[in-house]
Amino acid sequence: MTIKALPLRQKFFTPNVFVLLFFMGAGALFAFFRFFYGFGSVTNLNKAYPFGVWIAFDVACGVALAAGGFTTAAIVEIFGRHKYHALVRPAILTAFIGYFLVGLAVFFDLGKYYNIWHALIYWNGTSVLFEVAWCVMLYLTVLGIENLPNVVEQFKDQINLPGGLARFNRPVNWLLHRIDWFCGKTMAFFVIAGVVNEEDADGMMELIYVLDRVGELRTVRSRSAIDEELESLSSVFLGAENMEREIIDLLGARFEGVRGGLFLMLGGVTAPLRRVPAGGE
Repeated sequence: MTIKALPLRQKFFTPNVFVLLFFMGAGALFAFFRFFYGFGSVTNLNKAYPFGVWIAFDVACGVALAAGGFTTAAIVEIFGRHKYHALVRPAILTAFIGYFLVGLAVFFDLGKYYNIWHALIYWNGTSVLFEVAWCVMLYLTVLGIENLPNVVEQFKDQINLPGGLARFNRPVNWLLHRIDWFCGKTMAFFVIAGVVNEEDADGMMELIYVLDRVGELRTVRSRSAIDEELESLSSVFLGAENMEREIIDLLGARFEGVRGGLFLMLGGVTAPLRRVPAGGE
């Protein structure tokens, strides 16, 4: 017997919906005055109180939603609690929505919101907001890429636009296949579980990669001597080189054809995060 799902036949405009519509309307009204008449029309800011309470509210709420996604991914991918793997994708989607709301809220917080793109070109390393801008942009980019497999799996080879839009069926399907190829080459290093680099008493160290390719987990372990040069994975996963450069800088490993200098200056401090056995130097 086949059971078909049916939509719930309930009223849309319920008291709760009216309450939400009221807040949406009030928010739209305040947004109009904020963008067209400036901060002074909707806030009580002055030189003594240059920031508003909403800074903590809008940014902290969005970041809190995003943190849940990163934490869930860490529990599953890094700490190996794979029984919670079904929660990873919903958590990452929630994180993307949360950080998208953060980015949207920043538009309200900035006085000259139309100059938000300046952080990409005019770097000011002494500004706290410079770090905030790059965090939001990079986190949104990573979370967006993390959600690409969901779209690809749902629509690849299933595009069937009606009427005059049918001419776009092949280009859209080609694009989805290219995105799938891109995910296959880089996704593993967007959710890389981590690297364990601990020097044993016999001078050996162990590297552990936990890779996620469209929901399929793969674990790669490599145990080698401290001074041994390892084969780079960048020929298989395009995003591997930056991860390996990070490992070189922070943990002191060596990869064939890959040089450090991503985080630390060449010739300076080496392997600050490498753990050595008790009594080692």
